[in-house]
Amino acid sequence: METLRAAAPIPPSEVIYQARMPDKSPSIATEPKHWRDRAKETRAMAAQMSDREARNMMLHIADSYEKLAIRAEKRAAGLLP
Repeated sequence: METLRAAAPIPPSEVIYQARMPDKSPSIATEPKHWRDRAKETRAMAAQMSDREARNMMLHIADSYEKLAIRAEKRAAGLLP
């Protein structure tokens, strides 16, 4: 049986630090359409459920997606970080 050994830590002097450029691609954090689409899909799934408790849970999730859409609108407008 082979024995596993922990790798030796890399000395800080050998660690290469890279500056990350800000990501300019659209983020779901600022895309209300993403969240509204999820809400619509979730409501459609809820409509097909016969279990009332499960349906209500799905509708609650859809409402949460709507709240995320509102936050995304505010974030896109610069009103939230």
